[in-house]
Amino acid sequence: MEKWFMKKVVLRFLIGLAFFLIGFALYTLISGNIPFDRWNSLPPVGSLILDNSQMDETEIYRAILADRRSDSETLAVNSRLVEFPEGYTELLRGNTKHLPDDLLGDFLKKTVKGGDLENDPGLGKKIFLIEPEELSEIVRRGDEGWDEFHRQNPGSGRIISFSRIGFNRERTIALVYVSINCKGLCDEWVLIPLQKKDGKWAVGETIGLLYS
Repeated sequence: MEKWFMKKVVLRFLIGLAFFLIGFALYTLISGNIPFDRWNSLPPVGSLILDNSQMDETEIYRAILADRRSDSETLAVNSRLVEFPEGYTELLRGNTKHLPDDLLGDFLKKTVKGGDLENDPGLGKKIFLIEPEELSEIVRRGDEGWDEFHRQNPGSGRIISFSRIGFNRERTIALVYVSINCKGLCDEWVLIPLQKKDGKWAVGETIGLLYS
């Protein structure tokens, strides 16, 4: 009698589990959230966490571009993240005493090397990517190089390059090195701090390093 009862309980459990799995599978198929043919292609949990952390970087670059570009200007963005010049370290320390030490430490550590602009910063119609080799050639040729660049890209003005981004421990304050190239004596090498307010990154007051 006892064995029969246990078998009955197990059978009910298995039937209930089967109905649950079938219902869940039908829901995901109908809603289109996770098609059956993509179950094996789902990214691991670790990569999802990494993607979420990189969202901050994408939003920061977008915020700076929106802040620096005028409505009528077309901006080119260097597809290569640049290093922070070693010779500017003293300038940085002298002009950033109001910023947290953990932020500056993270910034200096990350910007020792460059990298590729991996995440699409949401470039609009008036913002486009340019290869670092093309930027170097334009700068090397001077006015002639800039004139040709402007002919090929009507409405274009400056070329902006970003560094990697430094964060404080809480990831509520960020710091980016930005270099801006243009024709004539209008180049800029600046630091741009940002603060996260209500879930959005707000651009702070620009910290000038050098101008030409």
